[in-house]
Amino acid sequence: MTTISVLMPTYRDSAAAIETAELLHSQLRPTDELLIVDNGSGVEHQQPCEAFMRQHPGVAIRLLICDTRGSYAARNMGAEHARGDILAFIDAGCLPCAGWLEAIRAHFAAHPGSRVAGPIEMTYKYSPPALVELVDARVHLNQDRYVSEGWAATA
Repeated sequence: MTTISVLMPTYRDSAAAIETAELLHSQLRPTDELLIVDNGSGVEHQQPCEAFMRQHPGVAIRLLICDTRGSYAARNMGAEHARGDILAFIDAGCLPCAGWLEAIRAHFAAHPGSRVAGPIEMTYKYSPPALVELVDARVHLNQDRYVSEGWAATA
């Protein structure tokens, strides 16, 4: 059976991490896992993530603490600790649609050894977007091109 490790870096935003984890935990199969990788936020942000883990005892959720700054360091740490056959990357605050993990699983069943990336739709829930966010969303998130080049962006 194919297993998925979902890797989610977070920094000083436990509310966003929990919002994303809420949408993911029901999609995880018993053999899958969610790795929340805290990038040195401190105990006030780690405690809510630990509480979320305790509220879902039947789901494999682990909190890792990455002392090296940067989301890429956190992603790499998550990848080093992942147990799944497939690594799925998502950032805290991203809102995966229903069936996200099943779509990933189906893709790899049909195309083993491939790469896949989905669209990134920017939302501005808490404030209007800054100019740099608008440019980034419009110009720099071309997932189709990125995957053809062997990589993908994360939001």
